[in-house]
Amino acid sequence: MAGAIIPDDWDGVTFACQRIEWPSSEKWRAILLGSVSEPAQESYWDSETGDPLDAARAVYDAYDKTVPIIYTSGCDDVLTNIPVPTFRAYKDTGLSLLASTWTEVPWDVLEWDLNSPNFVLVDNAHEPVGEAKLGIWNYHINLKLTTSNLMFARAILNPGAVDLALTGSDDGHIAMSFFYPHQATGKNITVQVWSVVASGLDFQQKNCHFSGANIGAVNV
Repeated sequence: MAGAIIPDDWDGVTFACQRIEWPSSEKWRAILLGSVSEPAQESYWDSETGDPLDAARAVYDAYDKTVPIIYTSGCDDVLTNIPVPTFRAYKDTGLSLLASTWTEVPWDVLEWDLNSPNFVLVDNAHEPVGEAKLGIWNYHINLKLTTSNLMFARAILNPGAVDLALTGSDDGHIAMSFFYPHQATGKNITVQVWSVVASGLDFQQKNCHFSGANIGAVNV
């Protein structure tokens, strides 16, 4: 079945804020963010109507611009430069995967680490420190294999390897979003990937990245 028609009237640079009404709950909000990130997959687009890579990249960029402000500005607010803690890491080298084996993704480049959210590149992990950085965080993970086959991706909480999120795909491409309420230090979040056959990660920046943004404090 053909994918969505790629718009041909964008200048490739300008973004604009769009406001919508949506059911008020955390689970409904997760559906909204999942819907926003879904067009970030090349398979979403009809390649006969334009370049799916460019269309997917536009959605990546829009998503990263949206998440830091979507929770800090009300529908009647005037957008301001709110210092939201946010990070984004990506791979720029390959990663070989053994068949049916969970492998931790070693992120190579910390693209940004704004307002001290504390992504530890050498540990491939995110752990916010200090009371001002705790609270609910929204994470987005994008992974793509070099082969189109069954794969899974998960975010785990160390120590203990507790699964926070787990998603599968049969086409070798995963986009996953989830929330986690950090209420104490010492909670590191890392990413692992699993492939049914021996494969590797397609390490282009647009295909393999891990980002997060702080939504706000949690009252307990």
